[in-house]
Amino acid sequence: MRAQCADAYEDTELDRTLLMVDGIVVDLFRVTATDETEHHFDYVLYGLAPLVVDGPSLVPRDALSDSDGYQHLSQLRAARTSEAIDAVWPNSRPRSGLTVLRRGSSAGITHLPPARSHPP
Repeated sequence: MRAQCADAYEDTELDRTLLMVDGIVVDLFRVTATDETEHHFDYVLYGLAPLVVDGPSLVPRDALSDSDGYQHLSQLRAARTSEAIDAVWPNSRPRSGLTVLRRGSSAGITHLPPARSHPP
């Protein structure tokens, strides 16, 4: 299944494709700037356990912002690399992971989820 949108955000095009390959769901999401200026795109995935990154070391970093939901993220870690970033939620059932592919410099950000105030 594929969906495209050119009017969700100014000067961007969104393109998302979902595939099922040998029982594995593949989610391809691409954001393209349509103007000549540099953009910063955030893509948020939520997991119930810390993300384990295979590749560059993650180091502590300051908050991204104090608004727009970023104020709820804690214990941030990041890596900057020109290579793909592979990561996995090791205790998820079924096993879940992600690969971030990007031209140029990539930043992988993780944080520890807040403690649950009630049972799942």
